[in-house]
Amino acid sequence: HVYSMRAVREAYLRNGCICIRNAFSKEWVRELRKGVEENFKNPGIGFEYLKSDEGGAFWNDYCNWSKVPQFDAFLRESGVASLARELLGTNVCFYHEHVLVKEKGASKETPWHQDQSYYPFDGPLLSLW
Repeated sequence: HVYSMRAVREAYLRNGCICIRNAFSKEWVRELRKGVEENFKNPGIGFEYLKSDEGGAFWNDYCNWSKVPQFDAFLRESGVASLARELLGTNVCFYHEHVLVKEKGASKETPWHQDQSYYPFDGPLLSLW
């Protein structure tokens, strides 16, 4: 996908969010899926697994990028830092990754929320999904 980074940044600044389809290659998506599988097999201290009565489950974990090789490689080699820098128009600092998986059959809705209150700093904040 070819897109104008200027137009993407303007839309991001205007709307507060942006969807950039195909920002990363299919190879990176495959690698990240392997990383999610690795994360599930070897969860970190933030791991949470919630199974509903109807079937299906939701699980999440965070701060495992240094122990999951695929996450580490993505952060260092995929261009995600450059993308974040271009969107914010400033230097960026990585805070953490957060894996969220909603399995097939999980019926509970994810509530709308604002993440800013979870972070111990002020200033520009960017979450990439």
